[in-house]
Amino acid sequence: REYGTHSLQIHIKTCKKKWEIEQSKLPKRKRKALPKAPQELDRQLEALKTGGLSAKEHAELMEKHNQVAYAKW
Repeated sequence: REYGTHSLQIHIKTCKKKWEIEQSKLPKRKRKALPKAPQELDRQLEALKTGGLSAKEHAELMEKHNQVAYAKW
């Protein structure tokens, strides 16, 4: 499922909660730390809100972000 930029922060928050719930069900030795969001994501979202990026630039950066995130999973 794809999320727009406005719902992305909601999605991230929900995913963090889900991650924590699922990890709490595992034995302590099998639990993993919460994956870190890419550092540039917050900057990109802020730049989009303030007009620092065009819609095209934002779309290109989000696609790059998605490719990196997908490769990690």
